[in-house]
Amino acid sequence: MKIVYVLFKEADEMKYKISVIIPVYNVAMYLSKCIDSVINQTYKNLEIVLVEDGSSDDSGEICDYYALQDSRIKVIHKDNGGLSDARNIGLDLATGDYISFIDSDDYIHQTFYDVLVNLITINNADIAQCDFLKIYEDNNCHNIWGSKQNNENSCEITILNNIAALNNLYHQNCVSNVVVWNKIYKRNLFSDIRFPKGKIHEDEFTTYKLLYKSTKVVITSNRLYYYLQRPNSIMGREFNTKRLDVLEAYSAQISFYETNNLFELKIYAIEKLEGLLREFMIEVLKSNIEDKEQTFLYLVYYYRNAYHLFINYMDVSIIKKFLMELFHFSPIYVVRVLCKLLDFRKSLLKGSKTT
Repeated sequence: MKIVYVLFKEADEMKYKISVIIPVYNVAMYLSKCIDSVINQTYKNLEIVLVEDGSSDDSGEICDYYALQDSRIKVIHKDNGGLSDARNIGLDLATGDYISFIDSDDYIHQTFYDVLVNLITINNADIAQCDFLKIYEDNNCHNIWGSKQNNENSCEITILNNIAALNNLYHQNCVSNVVVWNKIYKRNLFSDIRFPKGKIHEDEFTTYKLLYKSTKVVITSNRLYYYLQRPNSIMGREFNTKRLDVLEAYSAQISFYETNNLFELKIYAIEKLEGLLREFMIEVLKSNIEDKEQTFLYLVYYYRNAYHLFINYMDVSIIKKFLMELFHFSPIYVVRVLCKLLDFRKSLLKGSKTT
């Protein structure tokens, strides 16, 4: 890993075109702010692809209005197919040198593309990434990664090769590293990569493949992407079984690393899968979902089928190993008790940190 400090320069006459892909579905309340933040960028050489995914509100009309105002905007209206499907259609239509994805309820700093294009070109990188702010609907913003300001002259720049960037997926600032929307990419990275249709946690299915194909990733600590927290989103609501898609994503990562002889990364993905399974068991028991018992049993047996990975690859303490064995060998009612005890312990630890 190499850390440097740079003074940003203007990109060479904005010669590189960026295809900005914005999937749009029932976000009429937020859409104008999103689009305005893109069309008002200091970097002007943009192709803006609005993929309207069968909205039932006024989102489609808003897209068409903006297309009349700005010739850089293309609008595609389609039947609802989900976020991944909309992104894939945008990719198929994109003609830019670089690709960017912006979620239609979020927005970006006016220098978002200027900064990232400079980073990617000056450092001859394949991917450029910035940090982000969480924005809540009460208009309060929360910086989850510290208190650095958007100071382009003193920001921290980190340059990574593909393996170091993959390691970051399982370590520091994991959310910032795994999501696709705070980055720009050389378009050729997507030559054989698409998002998984019908899945959520689509970034966990995709980002690791993009990082692996890259030779260099450059990251700025500047917080240039504003990530809206909506309580009615899938991730914002109470437990939903769609969230279990992430288990498939991590299983796919394990297989990918095995195929490519990346054994340390395979271990990290295995550790993540084991922790998620226990976490989901606890969440299911606390939830009010209709198929609660069936979902809990599914997770228990998923854990037991993957136990050979956990016990053979994870370097854990004797206590953690004993806990894993309890999840594997105990009767179901004992697993339930274990989950409740672990949740109680977590609550106690959380409470002690706030006092």
